[in-house]
Amino acid sequence: MSKVSAIITAYNRADLLPQALDSLLCQTCDDFEILVVDDGSTDATRAVLEAYLNAHPGRIRYVYQRNQGIGAARNRGMQEAGGDYIAFLDADDIAYGESIALRKKFLDERPQVAAVFSDYDVKFNAMITQAYLEYKGF
Repeated sequence: MSKVSAIITAYNRADLLPQALDSLLCQTCDDFEILVVDDGSTDATRAVLEAYLNAHPGRIRYVYQRNQGIGAARNRGMQEAGGDYIAFLDADDIAYGESIALRKKFLDERPQVAAVFSDYDVKFNAMITQAYLEYKGF
């Protein structure tokens, strides 16, 4: 059993889900499970996942539930997870190459620590950014 469960929550993010999955599949360590909780998507999320499930058998697990919101999706992911550690990603997130390995190492070396988080970068699509700036009157 893997020590880390990487849980991706998804709702109608078929367009961005491949980036999140690819970022996990390219991690420097591979001793972790990937669990995708689909929170009732009505787009092509399931089809995107099926392609990954076929390409990486046994590496990714898929759980579908009716739409209940991100909190319920994360809770479902924790219920389904087999690892001692949980790493959350949303379907529009990208994990840098050593993200899982570094956090796992940190927690393994410090059993008194209950949680760890990492910094993040915010990247916007230029069209969305421009629309937001116009909306705010800039």
